[in-house]
Amino acid sequence: MVRKSLINSLLTMVFMAAGAVAALAQGAPVGGQVLLVGGDGKTTTPVAGALVEVYRIDIKTKFPSDKTDKKGYFKFAGLPYGATFALSVSGQGISPIIFPNVKAGNETIVINVAAGDGRVLTEDEVRKQVASGTGGQNQVESEADKKAREEQQKKIDEIKAKNARIEETNKVVADAMKTGNAAFDAKDYNTAIAKYDEGYNADPAFIGSAPAFLNNKASALIQRATDSFNKSISKEIDAATKASLKESARNDYNEAVAASDKALGLLKSATIDPAEQATMETRKMQSLVNRKNAYRLMAQTGVNMERGKEALVAFQEYLAAETDPVKKSKGQLDLAQTMQDSQEFEAAIEEFDKILATDANNVDALVGRGLCLVTVGYVTMDSDAAKGKAQLQDAANTLQKFVDLAPDTHKFKQSALDSINELKQIVTPQKSNTKSTTTKKRN
Repeated sequence: MVRKSLINSLLTMVFMAAGAVAALAQGAPVGGQVLLVGGDGKTTTPVAGALVEVYRIDIKTKFPSDKTDKKGYFKFAGLPYGATFALSVSGQGISPIIFPNVKAGNETIVINVAAGDGRVLTEDEVRKQVASGTGGQNQVESEADKKAREEQQKKIDEIKAKNARIEETNKVVADAMKTGNAAFDAKDYNTAIAKYDEGYNADPAFIGSAPAFLNNKASALIQRATDSFNKSISKEIDAATKASLKESARNDYNEAVAASDKALGLLKSATIDPAEQATMETRKMQSLVNRKNAYRLMAQTGVNMERGKEALVAFQEYLAAETDPVKKSKGQLDLAQTMQDSQEFEAAIEEFDKILATDANNVDALVGRGLCLVTVGYVTMDSDAAKGKAQLQDAANTLQKFVDLAPDTHKFKQSALDSINELKQIVTPQKSNTKSTTTKKRN
């Protein structure tokens, strides 16, 4: 998203004259503001609709006039260099005044006027008064006017500098996103991550780009981590290389979680423009998806099984936001299996039970629940034999139901059968009344 430059009324007279400067090689803009001084001699009010006339003093020439805008500003696109001008200002409810000794390029003129009859000076009056040095503001600025002009110029310079920084940041952001996405598509995740970091660091607080860069970085980190893990299980590398690759995968998955958390923090705390609400909701969902995916993979691969409780919170937040029934169902199973892989067995059983409450024949939930109960039951036997035996009986029954329903091709079919045979030394599995509707293949 390209941000809007900070331009206010203070800069109108500066920027709108830019095109004229290029066109008139021998001239420069002149502009300023007309202010009505209050009765206290201190407060000022912009004068709208005041007539500002320009007279060249060294030769008898008059230029097109202008009227002040609603904030009292006036401007002339370009006046010749080297000449001297006088500005005659008049308007309803003010006394006419002359501002002499004006040079081309002066864009910060402040003309203070007093309340009056609104009379307009003739050209002859203007020229005579300038010649005599009467009827206008002093050619030497008062200290108050000088201070006001300097403060105004300082503000203009600050805004110009800020606009320049914004323009440069926009360029960096656009290039980083384009280059990073191209690298991601080419599976060059190292370059992609570096470019996404560059784009994020260009303006880490800007809601229009920072969450997008963080989300893209998280996606690239997850891909790089998965590649590292897949390489680590190759039989052709030594133990030290395997360990190094798994450590890299662990670090990348953890970094993906951190980037997603940072994106979510920005999106939750920012004041969102209603026109951008849909875009920001999409980015929030992507943050939630990336984070739960990172937790799932770090537990599934075994590179980090110590973040189960954090994963539970992350999955719950994702499930609360997900509206697609198919994705939500898969997310619930992923959560249960992540708890199982993180060795949070009691939490896993609770999550598998939630799935079975609405889908009693879900074979993945049955085998997950049964295998978790086996582990929990054996542990409980050491302290409470009766309770442990009851848990093992529940495990045997659950696994038996899984075996009755699951096709022989299910990856956990043999593990379930082995567990049932072992459990027969303690309990007797009860056959389920459910028959599989899937044609079983014989080994």
